[in-house]
Amino acid sequence: MMTKQLVRVFMLTMVVSALFVIPSVASADCQVDNPAANVTTCTGADNDGVNVGAGPDQVNLVGGATVTNGGDTIVATNDLTVTGDGEVSTTGNGSLSVFSSDDSVNNSVTVNSPSTGAGGVGARDSVTNTGDITSDADAISVYTGDGGNGGDSVVNQNGGDVTSNNGAAIRGFGDNDEVNVNGGTVTGNGNAIDTQTGDDTITVNTEAVVNGTIFGGAHTAGDTLQFTGNASQAEFDELNTQVAACAGPGSCAGTIVLNGNTYTYADIETLVNLLSILVASGEIEIVEPAGPAAPAGSQQIDCAGGIRTYNTAEGFVQVYASGGADLFLVAVFKPSDESAGAILAVPADPNTPNWSVRFEGGNQVTVLNEGGAAVGTCSF
Repeated sequence: MMTKQLVRVFMLTMVVSALFVIPSVASADCQVDNPAANVTTCTGADNDGVNVGAGPDQVNLVGGATVTNGGDTIVATNDLTVTGDGEVSTTGNGSLSVFSSDDSVNNSVTVNSPSTGAGGVGARDSVTNTGDITSDADAISVYTGDGGNGGDSVVNQNGGDVTSNNGAAIRGFGDNDEVNVNGGTVTGNGNAIDTQTGDDTITVNTEAVVNGTIFGGAHTAGDTLQFTGNASQAEFDELNTQVAACAGPGSCAGTIVLNGNTYTYADIETLVNLLSILVASGEIEIVEPAGPAAPAGSQQIDCAGGIRTYNTAEGFVQVYASGGADLFLVAVFKPSDESAGAILAVPADPNTPNWSVRFEGGNQVTVLNEGGAAVGTCSF
């Protein structure tokens, strides 16, 4: 594995090269068709890449267009969106197919970097992906966001597939990184996700497939892994067991099966359970009729109106309500992260009412029904 110093030198070289290339359209196959909006459209086959310069910029691939280069292929200084129907690739050793030297990349096309040492999508601050990225080296890389003073983020959405044959599928190079795998498939050679140094937060939805280790970085403080989405009651309980085992000093590692997917993690300091329970019938329910299982080390309070709260050992509050039927989850939140008056809710579930919670400050919440009327108030 490259050291952090070598990685920064490598990335800095790319930044310098990107900044000193005069922004221009590389060939007749990629044309600036909306200069005011900084939109470039590519058709056919472009073989020498595109440098769009300062932005924000958008590159549209139309009709199965292909854009390739012997170095970095689509390059921008600021925010860059690559969209449409086509493929971006590089044949350069150590190059990137898509690269923003100062800001973010939003990718929804096919990116292919098969050459030795070639990466997929790189950005200084953040990457959002719904496309198909395959590379020899790191498939998505973010590094030293905000000049090294802030955090970097990666979001892989449903439909996004990220594969590295000889590196990490998603890699952060410093700062306090945030990685959200909301769906799709993330596959690495060894580590699927590697956030390296910093106090990092990794969130994985159980709809996502992660092939390889979720690695918090080789240090002993500050890395959080939290699981969201659906799981069986047994899986839910097993994660709670691992959460409790991970609560001690130092890093923890383990393997767990959630929603039928296997996840392996290492060098994580805090493990968080934000799961919903998937009952055996296949219908999505937040809880079984007897009510939710109490999170390990939590405080349970039952209030009028069929409202129940759990104040968990990790500092989260789970709010349930009955609505005259089985208890269902209304919201999960951390009071320290919210302001009084904030309206909170879990993602809409077609099998449960679309209720919400208003955080009143202190240790009080009010449950609101679909019409916004107060159902009742409860403490936690």
